Amino acid sequence: MPNSEAVAARPSLAKLRSRANAYARQYRLDRAIRAARDLSPATPPDEIVAEICETWGDTSLAAFDGYLRAALLESQKATGHILQCGADLTTLLLAIQLERRDARLWTIESNAHAANVVRTWLTQYELAHAHVIVAPANVKAEGAGYILDTARLPGPFGLVLCEASNASPGNARRLMPAIEEKLAPNAVALVRNVRKRSDLDHLTDWARDNNASFVVKGKTDPFAKIVMRPSPAESHQAARINTAFAKK
Repeated sequence: MPNSEAVAARPSLAKLRSRANAYARQYRLDRAIRAARDLSPATPPDEIVAEICETWGDTSLAAFDGYLRAALLESQKATGHILQCGADLTTLLLAIQLERRDARLWTIESNAHAANVVRTWLTQYELAHAHVIVAPANVKAEGAGYILDTARLPGPFGLVLCEASNASPGNARRLMPAIEEKLAPNAVALVRNVRKRSDLDHLTDWARDNNASFVVKGKTDPFAKIVMRPSPAESHQAARINTAFAKK
């Protein structure tokens, strides 16, 4: 009887294979993340990004014309502060790229467990330029949002990463009006999951009202790119300054 119990307690061949595959995947992920970190502050090449996304379990993020690639390219140009909604793999990749640059990432997450998981990854790879803020979610007529005192956020933000879906706490309809005063004059906002007509209409209206350009990009993972433009008064002042320097 004891022998039969001991046999029953042994893991099956299928379980052993599953564990081995999990360890191998974790090893590949760790190796790819460290390779990306060694290249910081340069944008990781496509093959490393694809390896990280595959081993993480989200291959859709690796699309060459998708949201993640655009976020990495824009963060490469951004200075100062970057605001992201939702802590996930994108947070880790952005943190790697920003580690040796004069820029900071602030990520808002409504799920405390998810926030702690990403914090653990950031600590493991010694990424000090990224910070995860836990903010509860609430729902209003215009969609889900964060319960957050935006006046306490740092700024200005040169890059904002958020969602289009009103079901997400980080949806642009709630977020963008709340942080208008925190946006840099030439700030860029990337809005993921732009699929519904109502989302497109809202983002188009907001961009027009705030003197910003608006375009939808990406086929596999559609996203909107909004670029703030200086007001006519600011543009006129900049032109006067440039002319003054030119005369000298």
